[in-house]
Amino acid sequence: MPRVTTPLELHPLPASDLRLATPLFTMRETAAYLGVPFSTFHTWVRGYERRPPGRPAVVGAAVVHAQAAQGLSPTVPFIGLIEAHVLSAFRRAGVPLPKIRAALARLGEDTGVEYALASGHLYTDGRDVLYEYAEQQGEDVIRSLTVVHSGQRVLRPVLEQDLRLITWDEDAWPVTLRLSGFERAAVVVDPERGFGRPRFVHGGARIEDVVDRFFGGDDIQEIADDFGVPVSECLEAVRVLGRSRLVRAA
Repeated sequence: MPRVTTPLELHPLPASDLRLATPLFTMRETAAYLGVPFSTFHTWVRGYERRPPGRPAVVGAAVVHAQAAQGLSPTVPFIGLIEAHVLSAFRRAGVPLPKIRAALARLGEDTGVEYALASGHLYTDGRDVLYEYAEQQGEDVIRSLTVVHSGQRVLRPVLEQDLRLITWDEDAWPVTLRLSGFERAAVVVDPERGFGRPRFVHGGARIEDVVDRFFGGDDIQEIADDFGVPVSECLEAVRVLGRSRLVRAA
């Protein structure tokens, strides 16, 4: 099978870059923010090994970058959050994870960039890479990655929608992400602001500050008024972030 060829000239992300070097979220927080089951997210970060009776072991490598766990400390950096966001989009589009793992291995070899999954080049001027890969891997991948529109293959709408939640810098590395785990609230992560903690677009408050006040017994209307955040968005933050906190405290 011929290799995927790409004209992309990706600028590597330095290991010292804040987006890569600084852990921002726990695994449970990240899963909650993205609306991904924790068990699924855990395999993305730590990989897995399964041993079916009488059959060879099945091993899946990690596909999301994170630091080693140290108690309840954050382990997932901003780049890991972006990788998980993109994987979640592929998952909703019906792309099997083994196919994603194979694509990442191939793209890493061809681009020479370790974090190619988080690079905007792949989803803008590098789309031909995805299309070529899909064609080489078979009809099932083509169906899951793309659709035909006006006689041309384009990315599935669910992928387009999720990719639009990311903003990129001049080197096509992500700089902000609107979290996909929120339906009502507009919540953005910017590693350059507020220590990278998620914030409401309306009012600018950190969602954890709203949730802390709610679990501290304050009235939700009073919280909304104090932070300038609609009540419906405050309640959604309590539901999303509160779930991970209750599990952690159990």
